[in-house]
Amino acid sequence: MSSLSQYNNKMAKKHRLYRLCLRAVSSHAFRYYLSFSIFSLLVWFAIIVVLFKFAEANNRNNVFKNVDEEAELLITLEKEQGEQALVDAISSLRYPYSLYSYYYIYADAEHNYIAGEIESWPTFKDAPKDTKTNENDDRYYFDLPITLSFDPLNRPTEFFAKKYTFANGNQLMVAHSTYIFWVYTQSFRTGMKIALMIASLIAVVLAFTLAFMTQREFDSLNLSIRRIMAGDLNERISTDTAKVESKELAENLNGMLDKIYLLMEDVRRVSDNIAHDLNTPLARLRNNIQHLIQESPEGQKEQLNALLLECNDLLKTFNALLLVAKIESGGASIEKQTLDLNAILQDVIELYEPLAESKNIEIETAFSSDHRVVGDRNLLFQVIANILDNSIKYSSDSNKISITLQPGIASEGTCALDALKNSNSEHFTLDIGEQQKHDLMHYISIRIRDKGMGLPASSHKKIFQRFYREEKSRSQKPGNGLGLSMVMAVMQIHQGAIYVNSPQRGLSITLVLPTTDLKDLT
Repeated sequence: MSSLSQYNNKMAKKHRLYRLCLRAVSSHAFRYYLSFSIFSLLVWFAIIVVLFKFAEANNRNNVFKNVDEEAELLITLEKEQGEQALVDAISSLRYPYSLYSYYYIYADAEHNYIAGEIESWPTFKDAPKDTKTNENDDRYYFDLPITLSFDPLNRPTEFFAKKYTFANGNQLMVAHSTYIFWVYTQSFRTGMKIALMIASLIAVVLAFTLAFMTQREFDSLNLSIRRIMAGDLNERISTDTAKVESKELAENLNGMLDKIYLLMEDVRRVSDNIAHDLNTPLARLRNNIQHLIQESPEGQKEQLNALLLECNDLLKTFNALLLVAKIESGGASIEKQTLDLNAILQDVIELYEPLAESKNIEIETAFSSDHRVVGDRNLLFQVIANILDNSIKYSSDSNKISITLQPGIASEGTCALDALKNSNSEHFTLDIGEQQKHDLMHYISIRIRDKGMGLPASSHKKIFQRFYREEKSRSQKPGNGLGLSMVMAVMQIHQGAIYVNSPQRGLSITLVLPTTDLKDLT
């Protein structure tokens, strides 16, 4: 394999992977998987938030309970050992500030300081909005000018306290910072944000992976279907490597293709058999009419000549139908040889110049250097002749028909056939220069353009079907609708391509042929 072919194959794989990723991202499967992942995440996060609320309430109640228990211990100490024991205990309990530390103040009835870490009786405030209170709640809230290093707002520290009044009027207050709840909530929120970002990334990657795998499976199906659409009716979708989800679909498509193929073969066989069976009687009928013309008087010869013309037209139709059937079935005698396209085109033009001159139509040619292809000269001659004959037939008088021969792929208009050996599904390079160089080396384009009545875009592919003719042409021009069917069949076996375009006026048909070696054409 040449370095250019290796490079093209490498670029083709990269391009197919790139297109597959784009299709996966834009596919309905990706949106479905992503939506399902996001919905699942939201459900799980909602459950986690609810559980956190319960845990937060439980944690708050535990802290309240611990403060109550601490106050009860000190109250019990005062009752059992006296006031001095309480003062000594409070004075000895001095710790560095901590979220888990207790703070104390013991004061007289007029709130004068006696002992404790809090040196003055605080001013109470309302409970925070997120704290549930009731009429029997004996907790008190206040602020102290203690700045926390982890508080970005440098706010005073908030405390809640349990207060108890002794029989002599003295008061004891055990306080605890409320920032333990804030830190707990902030830790949860930070963890939730990090978890949400990670989970979202995992959801996107998972959705893309599943969509990519789904798209790759359907891409394989579509590739086989495109080959079938290109004309290879014997192609079938492989079920050996298909996943369970697509295997049944592939089997059903194969069954449908088998049924369609059998129906088409039945129709073709019937039409071919009719053409074959009627060919001999029509030939015998024509010979009898010719014999009658020779022996009949002058008054009857005009009517017999009209019958002879009708008979000849029928024979041409049946012969064309038989030729198309033979080519499509591979039964036609095809002589493969290296051909000079310039010479074939010149021969076709010489044959049709008298017909063109009779309508005052000028045939313009634009041929580049010598071009050679491998194929059957007679079949290629008939292909070009059929297209040129149609161009002359459907062009108005005093017009021009242009015929160009150039290297490369002149892909202008609708692609009616793409049977190129290196089709776009197997050959692509992201380097435009290398692509153009490859096309110029391996393909030749023949374009025949007239200025006739033209065709709507919806009929660009239909004109190559058997017996198909536009309604306006049926009544204006004679024909059987088989000429372009033969063009399609011949280009198929020559591994070529056909492009049809309708400019502002007229019709353009482009034939693309590969410049392969004789041994490469199969």
